[in-house]
Amino acid sequence: GTVPPGRLRGHIVLVGASAAGLLDIRATPLGVSMSGVEIVAQWLETVLTNSYLTRPNYIFLVEDIFLLALCLFLSLTVPRVNALISFVIGGGSVVALAGTSWYFFVNKGIMLGVAFPAIAGFVLYSTLIFIKYMREETQRRQLRHAFNHYISPDLVSEISADPGRLELGGEARDLTFLFTDIAGFTSLTERTEPSVLVNLLNEYLDPMCRIVMAHGGTIDKIVGDAIHAIFGAPARMTDHAARAVACALEMDAFAREFEKKKAAEGIKFGITRIGVNTGRAVVGNFGGEARFDYTAHGDAINMAARMESVNKYLGTRLCVSGATADGAPGVRFRPVGKLVLKGATIGIPAYEPLSEEDFKSPRVAAYNNAFKLLDNGIDDARAAFEKAEAEFPGDPLVEFHLSRLAAGETGSTVVMAEK
Repeated sequence: GTVPPGRLRGHIVLVGASAAGLLDIRATPLGVSMSGVEIVAQWLETVLTNSYLTRPNYIFLVEDIFLLALCLFLSLTVPRVNALISFVIGGGSVVALAGTSWYFFVNKGIMLGVAFPAIAGFVLYSTLIFIKYMREETQRRQLRHAFNHYISPDLVSEISADPGRLELGGEARDLTFLFTDIAGFTSLTERTEPSVLVNLLNEYLDPMCRIVMAHGGTIDKIVGDAIHAIFGAPARMTDHAARAVACALEMDAFAREFEKKKAAEGIKFGITRIGVNTGRAVVGNFGGEARFDYTAHGDAINMAARMESVNKYLGTRLCVSGATADGAPGVRFRPVGKLVLKGATIGIPAYEPLSEEDFKSPRVAAYNNAFKLLDNGIDDARAAFEKAEAEFPGDPLVEFHLSRLAAGETGSTVVMAEK
């Protein structure tokens, strides 16, 4: 009698308990516990409104088709796009799947299962991303290995660690440059079959390049038979001059053995001349946005090339500038003289690097004694060189200075008539 009759008329009223102690609290599929009377009320509402949740038999086919389409879509798109787009595609697929299920649930009363397609799609997406990563990692290793044959491994490492190095620009540094050249290579190419020449050149250049890289040098260019190398870039080093001279000595030792080996095979392979110079140059990436080259520019590079070419006139195989000799205190040298190169007015001290054994030989001692007299302008220099020639015939520097003295020249300053 406490509720007005009009309040209940035309309604169905359920009376039940909601106190936990009365043990009528039930778990539901939605994870929410509620009283038994409320469960009955919701069931009754479903009956009265005819809003049943259904799962027709055809829904299994729909789910299979949806799963197949999702897997096909992911398989075709994820491997072909970058990481960001792959993430958008993967996340968008999950959102689309959930949205479709929600739409059918709310508007159609159809229960569309999304758990299995979502899990399967996630597993497939993760697998595709992993495969893509492994493929790209393999390609990166292959590319790195391939580039090691073209440019210094140090440069490859620096670019990998700092892609910003792939920008145009350079910086001034003190560096050492090494140039090599094979005497008579042009005539060798004319009398040798191309296929034979290629194999011969590769057999020579491969160990020579390995020697450069073993001493920390960067191979700037290979021009025909000539190698241009940089020491001190891209990896900075304080002993770049000493490294370059040690490299030159090892290259010379290999070249001598290579010449003997080819002579035994009936192939006349010319001597390898090597020049080294140390100086300031600008090193970096030069060119344009479409293509650029990591190299160096400056007079120090030209001077290294000149040091290589003067070997032809001196009769030597190795020649380094005074700047390089000053930067390699642990290496043995004998003086060549002050070279006034063609087009220059100032003489540049030049030296021939020697092995420890050669430096201590009587031949070099005799030469050094004669050169000291020559450098000091003493008249007995010619007699000293003649004595050295008599005791140790075939020394190219002894013969070079004797020819100068015979022509009336004096002192240790040598004016070069040709480049």
